[in-house]
Amino acid sequence: MEEKTLFDLKKGEKAVIKEFNDHELPSKLYEIGILPGTKVEIKYSGPFKDPICICYGKSETKLALRKREAKSILIQIA
Repeated sequence: MEEKTLFDLKKGEKAVIKEFNDHELPSKLYEIGILPGTKVEIKYSGPFKDPICICYGKSETKLALRKREAKSILIQIA
């Protein structure tokens, strides 16, 4: 099975975060409540999908991620 990243999702698609490929990124995301198991949805994206805006958590918090960051977050389609 091919691994998908957050970058592979289209607007409106939902997924669950499985793990992170970038060792520096998780600490930044953990601080704001994005952990493996977190459900996310793609809300918006800029030109060439950089940046992308995700929505997560019960409060539907929005967060913009760079292309490089989105490509380092492995997901499972929800």
